Amino acid sequence: MKPRENNVATASDSDNPYAAPEEIDARQEGIDVDGESLIVIGRKAKLPDRCVFTNRSTKWYQRTTTLLVWSGKRGQFITRARRCRLKHGLCTPARLRIMMTTASGTLIIGSTLVGLLSFAASNYFGLIVSAMVLVVGFVLGWRADAPVLRIEGWNDDRFIISGCSQEFLDELASDLRTVTKEQSAV
Repeated sequence: MKPRENNVATASDSDNPYAAPEEIDARQEGIDVDGESLIVIGRKAKLPDRCVFTNRSTKWYQRTTTLLVWSGKRGQFITRARRCRLKHGLCTPARLRIMMTTASGTLIIGSTLVGLLSFAASNYFGLIVSAMVLVVGFVLGWRADAPVLRIEGWNDDRFIISGCSQEFLDELASDLRTVTKEQSAV
């Protein structure tokens, strides 16, 4: 038996049944690209370290987990919602746009509640201030135009997800073709 360079046993070593399994590229398992949609096979997927909205390279601390829920199309009765957990990169500009949209929604809801309370108490100054904050919330929401990942369909444990940028999908498809060629060569 020849010595190993890194002194780590792998599952290919026939003499060690308790060896750790060889590394599998988990980013490519259960992922496929179909035109303008990302297809996730199963309930979880880990995408490469690139922003799904801008295709910019991301660091490990810029990764996020998004829980997508498929509850059926309008008018379709579903007894149980289907869930898909997607780990993906999110660059700073996309994260800021999402935060701006969240802030605008909070401003809109808060100013509406304050406006209703002010109107009920006949406090017209509070009503005017809440109307101004409401306008600011709408302007922030309009300017943010945050990107959204959503499930377009579900079929036999396959989720069809839209909202990724075309550049991201094209690069992911080329990565998948490269991995497939390498696996067929082995």
